[in-house]
Amino acid sequence: TNAAPITQFFGLEGMPSPVVLGFHMEANKKYKMTDKISAETLKTFAESVLDGTAKPDYKSAEIPEKPTEDGVTVVVGKQFDEIVLDESKDVLLEVYAPWCGHCKQLAPIYTKLAKRFKSVDSVVIA
Repeated sequence: TNAAPITQFFGLEGMPSPVVLGFHMEANKKYKMTDKISAETLKTFAESVLDGTAKPDYKSAEIPEKPTEDGVTVVVGKQFDEIVLDESKDVLLEVYAPWCGHCKQLAPIYTKLAKRFKSVDSVVIA
């Protein structure tokens, strides 16, 4: 359909209509209203997008129950801001794809780094 690029961008494939969305272009953040649509919930949603209190909607895996693998912090989209953009931490982030040969080669190096910096609270190897 003609709407395919928009539905893909906002992750709406297969969702029932209507859907209320917000998009903050400068921050490149998407928001999806999850409450039943009414004048009051629409007003509350719009205000939360405008005042910055709305939670962004991310295409993301669920936050892992085990936050680390071999000492390396596992980061998913839903927690990216919380971990990677934490100004009290120095974060080294590898964006890992299991099919990527370079990623597989770097994995043991990241494990070594994570073990080396384990006792330094301000450093996150992810």
